[in-house]
Amino acid sequence: MVSIQVKGIRALFKSWGINLIEGKGMFPSPEKIEVEKKDGSTEIVGADKIIIATGSRPGQLPMFPIDGEHILSSDDALNIKSIPKSLIIIGAGVIGCEFAFIFNELGTDVTMLEIMQRAISTEDPEISETLERELKKKKIKLFTGVKIVKVSVQHDGIHVQLEGNRELISEKLLVSVGRTLNSDRIGLEAAGIQKGSKGEIVVNEKMETNIQGIYAIGDVTGNLMYAHVASKQGKIVAENIMGKK
Repeated sequence: MVSIQVKGIRALFKSWGINLIEGKGMFPSPEKIEVEKKDGSTEIVGADKIIIATGSRPGQLPMFPIDGEHILSSDDALNIKSIPKSLIIIGAGVIGCEFAFIFNELGTDVTMLEIMQRAISTEDPEISETLERELKKKKIKLFTGVKIVKVSVQHDGIHVQLEGNRELISEKLLVSVGRTLNSDRIGLEAAGIQKGSKGEIVVNEKMETNIQGIYAIGDVTGNLMYAHVASKQGKIVAENIMGKK
């Protein structure tokens, strides 16, 4: 499905005359983007208006050394070759709960560990209660208010040691502890673009940064991390670049 969507987007780019340059982009100055291509060559691209849409990546903690095989990120979970018999999910936020239900439907024995006192703690308590009730119906085990002491990969699976000398073992471990904004290593400092306390790119109601003509949309702005939010922000930017308010 992903490859089909990628091909479809490439076809749309071609039909609309959009020039796609594949590589890693960085600001050497506010008006330029330097692109390092896969073959090692570089290309400088200039534009009157620039939109930053670098998104986010799965958050990582040193205690959970993600290797893509035994200890997974949410990205890795979409690329696994077989369904695990058992899975421990670290974090009962939105992403963790989504994967819990998905793997449960696929026949995996799912256990969730959450340091907060309830699932999706950023939402209203009534929502958490409803969700936890549905988890229980599906026989998805949820442990809240727990602290993880150690994680290790052993011959018989992933060992997760909890405070109080309790240990859980599973075939795979999915780490779902939030996301990190992709605002680093893209030269924002060279362009003079302002970042917030969490690394988010600061924008106004037009999605414009503190540098005139440079905009940002999606996760990297630190707003709600949903595709439909990024899509709406993209439309706002396009309208403003075209001279509308």
